[in-house]
Amino acid sequence: MTPENPTPKKRRSAYVSNEKALLNYDAIFTNVSTQPVIQNELAEYGYDDAKIAEGKTLADDARKAYNDNLRENAEVTVARKNFDQQAEQFLAAYAAHRKAAKVCFRRDPAVIKQLGIVGRDPDAFAPRLEEAENFYRIIALTPAIATPLAQFKITPETITQAQQQAALVRQARADYLREKGESQDATKQKDAAFRAIETWLSDFFAVARIALEDNPQLLEALTKIVR
Repeated sequence: MTPENPTPKKRRSAYVSNEKALLNYDAIFTNVSTQPVIQNELAEYGYDDAKIAEGKTLADDARKAYNDNLRENAEVTVARKNFDQQAEQFLAAYAAHRKAAKVCFRRDPAVIKQLGIVGRDPDAFAPRLEEAENFYRIIALTPAIATPLAQFKITPETITQAQQQAALVRQARADYLREKGESQDATKQKDAAFRAIETWLSDFFAVARIALEDNPQLLEALTKIVR
């Protein structure tokens, strides 16, 4: 490459957000149906009322898919927040109970091992949840372990509440994963809907440029900038 003959840069395709695209669709289908010259000229090239209605339906589908995706994304946010709150509440209580049990049985390593609380608790969520549930299950099934823990305010009622909270955590996680999957599917559906209307509009604009060749400025009404 030389200064006299620089390599031409590749032209970047302009990005149009979903929101801007939907705004453009509104303008296109409003103006094509209310501007007589545009309407008549396009009809002569096959874009009559029925053909325009076909495109309008695709635009409406894109709008619906966009709204559905927004709703699903919001539901994911709510489900994630609930999961985080439920898990935080359960694991905070477990951390306190685990610490108390270690103190209670500090001279009985066999019980510490039986409760599964040797060493530090796991950092990863899944093994930590399993460890906690096993901890409460062993206590509930073993009176010889449960009785000494009562002095640390870990009562049978406390164990029942903890087990119920663990079930809420599992349910909250399942709800979150379900909502996440539905959101991803909604995104896929939305993208497909936008591709469909954009494909239709690609053909539409190719014809419109020919149909409005004598009135090129009318393309502005169809969102196309005319120099």
